[in-house]
Amino acid sequence: MNHHLLRNGVSPLLIDRIKASSYIITLLRNSATIIFIISYILLNNINVFIHDLNILIILILLGVSGPALADQIYIASMKRIGVNLSTAISYTYVFWASFISQILSIENITLLDVAGSLIAFLGLGIGVDMNRLSFEKRSFIKEYVIGIFLALVSGVFWGLATVLSKIAVTELSFEIIIFYRSLTAIAIMILITWILSRKSFVQEYRNLRWRDLTNIFLSGLLSFLIAYYFFLTALQNIGVVIPSIISLSSPLVTLTLYYLTRREKIEKRLVIGVSLITIGSIVSTMKYLIKI
Repeated sequence: MNHHLLRNGVSPLLIDRIKASSYIITLLRNSATIIFIISYILLNNINVFIHDLNILIILILLGVSGPALADQIYIASMKRIGVNLSTAISYTYVFWASFISQILSIENITLLDVAGSLIAFLGLGIGVDMNRLSFEKRSFIKEYVIGIFLALVSGVFWGLATVLSKIAVTELSFEIIIFYRSLTAIAIMILITWILSRKSFVQEYRNLRWRDLTNIFLSGLLSFLIAYYFFLTALQNIGVVIPSIISLSSPLVTLTLYYLTRREKIEKRLVIGVSLITIGSIVSTMKYLIKI
């Protein structure tokens, strides 16, 4: 499980400074995973055909919500408000997962959900730089507010993806889940790229350095293949409690690694905000251990 935590903490720092559109980065990140998983499937002669339409729909929705939209929106947010704050806000997915589970009658919202939400959103309020929202700096307002909004939306999609992963792991092998998840994400990102920037895609791709491409592909393998494989393993063997609690420490890991690798000063409000969001998320997941 430490592998899952470390890889989710490292991955954002590999791509946060790459100058390319968020949808192009997401497309390339998923491409790295699909290349590997297809190779694995062919070498092991795994049958990937699914005859159950309901399961197929779940896998498609999983691909659309997680490695496609959630990731692309998260990267777009990261480019506006920075890797630390965007990561922390997107990890409010725990609350959205609980809310979606409530709607689908999978589980009920508890007092711990409410308490955790209050703590986390208090952290969000502290972590947000109010100076950027002042009337004296109107040029910052639009991009900053959009970045916060996108991070929250990313959390909603990751919450949905978490619920769908819980369902899928009880029905299929990890390789099949990852294959359809990545394939769907690539199809969606190709469509988005075609609509938004088909003329500039080639130019943006050419402008990427080999180091950028290496970092994008590595981050894709870490996030969508290795970390997700460990997460599915945990869901299958020990349930949602421990993997959720451990993965929720990822924003703090990202914050720490950011300081160690960049040697840039991190404001106290951001440390406090990220910490409260993490604590609030952990409080919410404790409902699986404490019945209220």
